[in-house]
Amino acid sequence: MANIRKREVVRADGQRVVKYDATVTKKGARRQYKTFATRAAAEKWARNVENDIERGSWIDQSAAQLMTVAR
Repeated sequence: MANIRKREVVRADGQRVVKYDATVTKKGARRQYKTFATRAAAEKWARNVENDIERGSWIDQSAAQLMTVAR
């Protein structure tokens, strides 16, 4: 199930910016979340993640995003 939450952020210069937090929770998969500038982008991402989980083609990338490569 996807949940989209509207969030207002006040930047250091005092300007208010609207962001949308998308969260996808499905049984058998880890909770996925991401922040977007538009609601439409958040909804599209959430639909894609839900579809991937249901088809079985979803790959958990959370461990890969934490990995860094040193020289």
